[in-house]
Amino acid sequence: MMKNHKLIVAVILLLFCNACLLAQNKHKRLIRGGVHFGFEIPVNNKTFSPDFTIYKSLNFKVGGMVRIGYDFAGQVGFYYDINKLQVKNIQTDATSAIELGVLKIPFLFSYGYAFGKNNVLRFNIGLQYDALVHLSKNKINLEKKAFTVHNMSVLGGIGVDLKNISIDISYEKAVKAMASANGSKRYADMFCIMLGVVF
Repeated sequence: MMKNHKLIVAVILLLFCNACLLAQNKHKRLIRGGVHFGFEIPVNNKTFSPDFTIYKSLNFKVGGMVRIGYDFAGQVGFYYDINKLQVKNIQTDATSAIELGVLKIPFLFSYGYAFGKNNVLRFNIGLQYDALVHLSKNKINLEKKAFTVHNMSVLGGIGVDLKNISIDISYEKAVKAMASANGSKRYADMFCIMLGVVF
């Protein structure tokens, strides 16, 4: 299934473009949906594990969400995160580019403050389930078991809906370290910027 992750990303991007064309002002709806695209900036660059070190990282994600409520709302999302890394095997001194695919399911609670016509400033907080579902082939013998496959993150941030355009800035703090090995100090802590369309 994960061999087709590029197809999944392409379909979600197509939905994003389609929503941009079809979106209408529907701020007063009890249930709203949306599609998002975002970049993540890692903020923890500490030691990954005794055997491997990460020295470059590029993260972005695509997905969608459903929001229920008006001023106070609950929101659940479904995102596919692509993490491109440069990793070095400390034992052999070999390096390799790898790609991780992480499924992220955030559960958010938000308070929205309406301003202008159909504009809302949102304050968000919640939890996120993270699951490593894909690890690309590599030349340094890095296996999926070297990672924490199932993790949780605490989320917090702000967002603004300008009619149907959604902009979110958030911080993700992982509960467990990225590596399954003892002594890992590198966490998948992210500063995230998302752009989307709600309809």
